[in-house]
Amino acid sequence: MKWLKSSEVSALLGISVQAVHKAAKEGKYGSEIKYEKGRGYQGKVLLIPLHSLPVHIQDQWLNKNKSSAHSKDLSGAPLDTFDEVKRKHARQKLTIVEEFLKISEHVGTEGQKVDEFLQCCKKEYPELNSSRRTLYRWIKNYKKHGLEGLIDKRGISRKGNRNITEEIWT
Repeated sequence: MKWLKSSEVSALLGISVQAVHKAAKEGKYGSEIKYEKGRGYQGKVLLIPLHSLPVHIQDQWLNKNKSSAHSKDLSGAPLDTFDEVKRKHARQKLTIVEEFLKISEHVGTEGQKVDEFLQCCKKEYPELNSSRRTLYRWIKNYKKHGLEGLIDKRGISRKGNRNITEEIWT
């Protein structure tokens, strides 16, 4: 999961850091906010998950940070060619994949550990059907195609890909 500091969120939203803190206290960013030790107020820094921000802000952040470690995430078709729900689910899958890859470096990929991880994912993202097989497919697609590989492309029209000539139609 990608966490942003309150100063980053304030810059993206065009509001003050204090307004971000107030909105976080009011629950506008969900219940997933957290604090870590740092140079913030009382030695703490407010962190907000990227996926809790509006979709257009997420896109803005991703476009701004495409030169970072995840530059391959945006390498395919532009994300705005897909509808908002597909982009949201792709970002959620990306969060799960990144978290799993980070955890698997330290813990390994034993069956029981993977099942525990998937149980947590099902609680956090119930709309995604995340089984072990699905998780490994997401990882494979992410490594091969980046973020675009995590977008569900079923049902997308294939207009213009016909091989039938105009003579046959008339």
